[in-house]
Amino acid sequence: MEQTGQPLVSVSMIAYKHADFIGEAIRGVLEQQVDFPVELIISDDCSGDPTAAVVESFSTHKNFNWIKYFGHRSNLGMYGNLKFNLDHCKGKYIAFCEGDDYWIDPLKLKKQVGVLECNSDVSLIFSSRKIDNEGVFEDNIIPEHRISLSSFYVNGITFPTQTMIMRNHLPGFMSFLEKNKKSFGFDKLMGYYCLLYGDAYAISDVTAVYRHNGLGAWSRHSEEEKLRLHISESLKFYKIICDNKVDPAITEDKLKFNLFRRVIRNALLAGNKDQVREILKVYKPAAKPVAAAYADYYKNIILRR
Repeated sequence: MEQTGQPLVSVSMIAYKHADFIGEAIRGVLEQQVDFPVELIISDDCSGDPTAAVVESFSTHKNFNWIKYFGHRSNLGMYGNLKFNLDHCKGKYIAFCEGDDYWIDPLKLKKQVGVLECNSDVSLIFSSRKIDNEGVFEDNIIPEHRISLSSFYVNGITFPTQTMIMRNHLPGFMSFLEKNKKSFGFDKLMGYYCLLYGDAYAISDVTAVYRHNGLGAWSRHSEEEKLRLHISESLKFYKIICDNKVDPAITEDKLKFNLFRRVIRNALLAGNKDQVREILKVYKPAAKPVAAAYADYYKNIILRR
């Protein structure tokens, strides 16, 4: 479509050595069927590969004018490239698709923006996706539901970046990200920050593909190792939340309590009491909330009986 005025949606696409994949990512954006203006901000972090040529190969596409391409002459690093990219996003809404992921639903933007336009209390929307592990595809289906900040604290949630669209909270979010740029998990930080301003909304439609090239290494971990990694990363994230004091109503103890209650519940439902004992043994610094979670679980079971 012909572009007029400010974009309603900015699509953020960061790239580093993605020449073999980025064509699919660009096509998935340009093939979106929309009746509103879109911009696609591509920032390539000095890849030294043919990324620029791949971008130029779309010059005859009817929506090529959506693209604003920036090829850095020196490497900015992942955070620097992301900051540069987001600084150039001017839309009311910000969508994300890294250069090695891609969208497969041509109505993705129309569906998700429609929800945001009709629900001013929704700050972030995401969807189901496919995971591509070196050509082996797995559906990652999410039921349609809302997520509030309080339910996030209790239940946790994974935010699949390539499916997300957020309201433009960028000035405040970039300040928050700057304080935590050495931390893991941009998706977690962004999802959490958006929840400070409204609910998240999940739709069940499969709209994107995530290339998980590291999945093979992950699958080689034992279930115990996966659990430890999950707990370790969650505890780091909770420390970030509490150190930044963005929500004075929450404490690390509350977050740990909810985390270990979930973990213990899942272990007991699976009949894995040994896993519970291992958790209690390994996470001595969190012994108090773990024990509380353990007792709380059994109290609820007894009450149900």
